[in-house]
Amino acid sequence: MNLSPRLLKIANFVEKNSIVADVGCDHGYIPVYLVEKNICEKVIATDINIGPVENAKKTIRNNNMIESIDVRLGSGLTKIDEHEINSAIIAGMGGLLIRDIIIQSKSIIDSLEYFILQPQNSQIELRMWLEKNEYNIVEEDLAFEGNKIYEIIKVKKGKMTITNDIMYEIGVNMKNVSKNDYMVFINKKINKYLNIKENILKNATSVDADKISKINEKIMKLGDVLLCL
Repeated sequence: MNLSPRLLKIANFVEKNSIVADVGCDHGYIPVYLVEKNICEKVIATDINIGPVENAKKTIRNNNMIESIDVRLGSGLTKIDEHEINSAIIAGMGGLLIRDIIIQSKSIIDSLEYFILQPQNSQIELRMWLEKNEYNIVEEDLAFEGNKIYEIIKVKKGKMTITNDIMYEIGVNMKNVSKNDYMVFINKKINKYLNIKENILKNATSVDADKISKINEKIMKLGDVLLCL
């Protein structure tokens, strides 16, 4: 099974011999890959929509993995019993939805050895929520696909303290990301804020000085991180 860069980076965070649930399994590519590579003997694939569930079942049948991968229709982790798994992947959806799935099945999440998140947006809010609710970001990675950069977050139960608020945006634990990739990631953030600032100055009838000040502060902090690399 050949995975896209995003899916491969997610799969690479799965520890050998894990019993993992893949929430939002789509076509079931990650579960098939994990079994194929002998990373997992058992995977549960779930999705809230019937279409992705049927797609996953087809992929699993085509790869002769019906005995190893169980596909379930349901929201988040609601179709999984406590202690049935020891890890989970929640990927390919918004950060606030990921947060809601964690809240919805907190007892299961708290019983896991680790879980892997890949938010499509609201990464700042998700990291802030994880810190506030005593979840520890143990490792992060970046996946590049076309002009998009995806953030992958590996989490365990436990406290963490983020002392610099810019880290909510650029990652808490990117130690294994190459310097070049991290620089590209941060520069993309800087360019985003420069474009926002330009649009505000160009289109606003009256400039919001406070908003401009906050954007300038973000740009400065991101620039400081680049200087430290």
